[in-house]
Amino acid sequence: MGTILSLIWVASIVCIWYFWRKKPNKKYLLTSVAVLMISTFLYSLTPEYRADSAKREAESASKASKKSKDTKASSATKVVEKSSSSKKDDVSDKQLLKRAKKLKYGMSYDEVKKIMATKPTTDERDESGYYTLQYNVSTVILGFDEKDKLNQGIKGAPQIAKQAQASAKKAKEESSNNRNTIAGFAQSFGQKPVEKLQRMSMVYTSERIGDNMYYIWDTGNKTVGKLVRVDDPQRFTTVYQYDENGQDGLLGKQLYSGRTIMNNPQKVYIYQ
Repeated sequence: MGTILSLIWVASIVCIWYFWRKKPNKKYLLTSVAVLMISTFLYSLTPEYRADSAKREAESASKASKKSKDTKASSATKVVEKSSSSKKDDVSDKQLLKRAKKLKYGMSYDEVKKIMATKPTTDERDESGYYTLQYNVSTVILGFDEKDKLNQGIKGAPQIAKQAQASAKKAKEESSNNRNTIAGFAQSFGQKPVEKLQRMSMVYTSERIGDNMYYIWDTGNKTVGKLVRVDDPQRFTTVYQYDENGQDGLLGKQLYSGRTIMNNPQKVYIYQ
């Protein structure tokens, strides 16, 4: 019965196409549509159709069950991953703090990132041009100066503040020593007799500019560099640091001033 109805269903579709496209006939077309609808209805009552419907329902139920199991398995996997991730973050905090202990004041931005060896949660330069790095939100927070040198251990690296204080103290001491060294050279240069400066022209180059006599001394000391001595007509001597951007293309900061010594003091011998 089902086979016969199937053949009638197919034949009615063919007739619909034939009487609509090939040889239009409204009467036969409507008859073919009616036969298609009746055959479809009768086929839905056959055992074959019911068996197919039951099979489709069983397959649909099987797919739904499988999808439900997959969803539960996925949820369980996410829970495990979340737990594992949480544990991993705890370990990461300890590792970050351990790495932060290796940081030193004055390290470059690239050196710091290499030592930390993990992607920061914050890596930004503010409006003033200063970098800030944060790891695991607030486990380690680091600040840099305008030259991208590490100068702050805001959190997680307390040694940076101590190193910064030690560096500032050392710089202050070096600056004081340098000033004393420069002052010593300047005084020595300013108190040399004119006779000696002119006699040692290979060491002290001289040039007259206007009414003044200029002497230049390359000390050979990296801290002091070059010094310029100016002797004026009133026999007054002033010593400056050399500065090509200064007055006369020579004069920088004034270091010494005093009366000009013209000649070596004569030695007096007393005979008894």
